[in-house]
Formats: sequence, C-alpha cells, structure tokens
Amino acid sequence: MARDTYNLVQSRYGDIAKYSLNTQQSKVEDNIARAFGYTAEDLKVLPEKANLALSCGNPVGFANLKEGETILDLGSGSGIDVLLAAHKVGRNGQAIGVDMTDLAKKNIQKAGLSNARVIEANINCIPLPDSSVDCIISNCVINLVPAADKERVFKEIARLLKPGGRVAISDILARQPLPNTITQSMALYVGRYHTMACSAAAQPAATIPSFVNKLSSLAIPESEDNADIRQKYRPFLLADEAAEDWVNKLELTTAMEMAAQELRKSNNRIKVLVLYGSLRRRSYSRLVALEASRILFRLGCDVRVFNPEGLPVKNDTDHDHPKVQELRELSKWSDGHIWVSPEQHGNLTAAFKNQIDWIPLSTGSVRPTQGRTLAIAQVCGGSQSFNAVNSLRILGRWMRMFTIPNQSSIPKAYTHFPDEGQPGDQRLLPSGNRDRLVDCMEEFVKYTIVMRPHLELFGDRFSEREEKRIKEMKECANQV
Repeated sequence: MARDTYNLVQSRYGDIAKYSLNTQQSKVEDNIARAFGYTAEDLKVLPEKANLALSCGNPVGFANLKEGETILDLGSGSGIDVLLAAHKVGRNGQAIGVDMTDLAKKNIQKAGLSNARVIEANINCIPLPDSSVDCIISNCVINLVPAADKERVFKEIARLLKPGGRVAISDILARQPLPNTITQSMALYVGRYHTMACSAAAQPAATIPSFVNKLSSLAIPESEDNADIRQKYRPFLLADEAAEDWVNKLELTTAMEMAAQELRKSNNRIKVLVLYGSLRRRSYSRLVALEASRILFRLGCDVRVFNPEGLPVKNDTDHDHPKVQELRELSKWSDGHIWVSPEQHGNLTAAFKNQIDWIPLSTGSVRPTQGRTLAIAQVCGGSQSFNAVNSLRILGRWMRMFTIPNQSSIPKAYTHFPDEGQPGDQRLLPSGNRDRLVDCMEEFVKYTIVMRPHLELFGDRFSEREEKRIKEMKECANQV
C-alpha cells in the first residue's frame, strides 16, 4: 500500500510538472504563493514556471536561515524553497533538495546556482551523513507520506540535524479524525487548487508533539560514538523499540537550548561521571543512576557510568589496581559527577563511600574533583529520608565540589519500578519523585554550563597562592 502511494505521488506531481512546462505562468500561481506568505521579491528571483502553486506556507520565511548554513528541503517539487534557501545561505552555504522528480534540478540549472543541488530519493531514507544539516525545511510534503512511514521521516530528520539544529515545516494537519471517505480517497491524496487537496493523509495535530520531541535530543549518535566506551560505560542505552521512552517526551527546552549553544560554540560535550552505591543484582540506586544518565545523555552530555564491581576496599597498597586507576582517570576526565546511594542504617552505603575514598583530593598538582559540579540522589527502602543525601552533600563539599541546590530522595524505591520480570521493570514509574530527578539533572546541566568556563577561577585560592609564594622564596634563598 505504501509503495502504491509513493508511486501515485510521484506520478501525479510529475504530470503537474510536465503540464506546467507547456503552459503559460498565470497570475493564479503568484496569487496563491503570496497568500501563503511569499513576497513579490521572493517570486522575482525564481526561474520562469518554477512556482507551481503547490505550497501551503512559506517555511523559508520563518526558518531564520543564516549565511554559511546547510539547508535540507524535504520534497522540493519544482524547487521554489530550495532556490530561495540558496539565496539566503549565500555562496558559503548549501541548499539541498530531496525529491522523487527532477523538476527542481532543472530549475536550479536554469537559475545558475552553484550552492544548490537536488538528491533524488525518498524523504524517509536520505543518503546524507548523520548530523550534517543546520536546518530542515518542508512545504506541504510530509502529509503526503503514508501514516505508517511518518515516524520514519521524523527519525530521519533527527538523524540528519546537527546538535542544536532546527526544523521549519509548513504542512496540513487534521484537527479531528477524518472520515474514511476522505482518508481513502486517492483523488484527495494529491492535487492542486481543490480546497481538500492533499488532505487525505493529514496527520492529527495531537500526534505531532510526540514526533517533535524525538527531534529534541542532543545525544551522541551511535555513528559518532566510541564503540568501546559505548559498550563499557553506557549501560543506560535503550534499544530502538524504546522510542516511546518517557525521557524522550520530557520538555527540557531551556536546558536543551543552553546545551545546544555550547555544542555550537565548541562541540565540547559536558563530561559526566555517574557513581552508584550498591552491588546487589537488582540495585535500585543503579536503576535510578541509569535513568539519570538517560536524561543527561539526551541533553548532550558524554555520560559514563562506573561499575564498582571489583573495586578493592580502600587500603594503602592497591593504588595501582586497574579499577582504582579507572575510577581516578574517570574523575579527572569529568566536568561533573552524579552520585546515587541507597540509605542503609541511616546513612550512605560503604560501597558508595569506598569509591569516593579512592579518589584523592590531589594528585601532584591535579585535583580530580575540585570545582566540578555534583548532583546527588538517594533511594530509600522505607519512608522518605534525607540522611544519605545530607552525607553526600558534606562529602561533596569535602571533595571541593559544587553541589547543586536541588536533590532527589526516592522513598520505598521498590514501589517506583515494576516488579522484576515485568515489562519496563528497569524503568522509573511516573511520580513527583521522578519529576524531581528530572529537575536535578536539568539543574545540573545548567550549573555545569555556567561554571565550566570558570573552573580555574574557582580553584584559585589565596592560601594556595601564599603557600606557593613561600615555597618559591625558600627555594630562591637556598640557591643563594
């Protein structure tokens, strides 16, 4: 059925294109284009007969295109939008169209534009590399994609967008479910001028937020990630079938925009070390740590979860132990930490404290934790308590870390996850406590972005400068 639909769309719009080449451009097309937001100046730069009056808006008009950007137009048709985009991005930019017909390619040749091209492909499978596009536009095309394939289109958009990239889509949506007389009418699937043209496959407006949220991710694409690190330090990653994951649906606009801006400026992701405090097979502190990691990963962080299994009990002889060295190197690598401990006998666990004990306050001139941001959380076996997070806060201060004001404590943690063996048994159930965990991760990212550029400033202390000065004076005196 989907293949028949694609063939119909290609055939119908191919016929419209051929017809337009053999007819005189009329004022009707110009009037329709102006009604949808195109200006007289826009229409003047187009080759003759490029405007086929097939638009339902003007995405170039609200895409805020900038010189030097790479723009992708999904379903270019005659190329009106890709041509206008090429003028906006200038010689150093690139405007790429995707279509199943070659009319846009012919109009680009007529216009003599060297910074525009068209790929002949389906918009749910575009032969371009991951994270290669600054802005994706589309004009009355996604509604022509069969319902079963629409999610694939949005996944492709998410794959192609650079971190912080944006989307400008003009399309037809249904305010309420359409009757079968419309949805099953091929005559209303494609068309021109008819008031119901292109409405048969209109997506219900209520479903759009779930699609758009999937675009709102700054996570490291698998193709750009280190395979060994992904295998060893990212146990929180989910299979593709978990696309409806609750983390993907979170509204994190402010933190997302801050993180995207950081990536655009330096492409330097926030490096986060996650520690948890239990070796139990079904450890709730580990499960909460993994959920926190998923939120941070979506916000563009390079997240690494340390597995404490095999870490020796703190002593004076095992400093060269592989697990000790691994933990210390991760701490030096990080910009911030996430600590999650169970509360046991009214305080944090020995398994958690042991990890911190192995991280020295200083190694030569390097302080592995000084000035780093820290977010803390605890899980409780009974009623809510704050003993563990209070101790974690003291511990963070002792390690010269900046602990964010917010914190998370989850009471009766076993009630916040489905029973073991049930679907989603590793996932935190909806509750105010889950929302608080999201608050903490969002706040952690904001504080880290603000503080990270000034790490050396926060580490500058009078006492240490004075100690260094006295030492240098003694060395100078000894030389004399």
